[in-house]
Amino acid sequence: MEKIKTLFKNNLIFSVIIIIGIFLYYRTTSQSTAYTKTSKLVMEQKVSQFKDMVMSRKILCLNNIIGDNAQNKLILLYSASDCRSCIKEGFEIIKAIDSTISAKRTAVISSGSDIAYDKISFNYKKNIYEDNKQLLRNELQYIATPILIVVDEAMVVKDAYFPTIYDSDDDVDSFLRSITTKLTK
Repeated sequence: MEKIKTLFKNNLIFSVIIIIGIFLYYRTTSQSTAYTKTSKLVMEQKVSQFKDMVMSRKILCLNNIIGDNAQNKLILLYSASDCRSCIKEGFEIIKAIDSTISAKRTAVISSGSDIAYDKISFNYKKNIYEDNKQLLRNELQYIATPILIVVDEAMVVKDAYFPTIYDSDDDVDSFLRSITTKLTK
């Protein structure tokens, strides 16, 4: 009888521990989900404000950085201190445009990054232009990066996109669809 009581007691303690563990897991998960949703909302608001800051801005320094063929391009600007996952997303978008429209319609500009390392890390074969004097960042008033901007033939920003860790495939697809016509004109 004593053996049964001990076995019952051990099973009861084990069950209580399991129930507490499950409770704590779901409590932490729901708090984390709420935090993530709040963070995403804040990020979306900031991204919208940043986008408004650069839209219709004429970029005068691009020819100094990438040469005379800077018109009608999708440009990725990033710096060494940016979120690596966000930079990777930017490179994936650039490579998607390279493969579907034309590699002549894209450019990547780095500010203070190890370009050789980045070319390997992001499996990028084309040139990455270096903006050591931060001409573009200065002209964009040191906007958050990484940023993808579309400039027209007059070097005016026609669209902008900030790759973030919160981006869904639908977000990226929507941006790609919206810029395709702008880059094929």
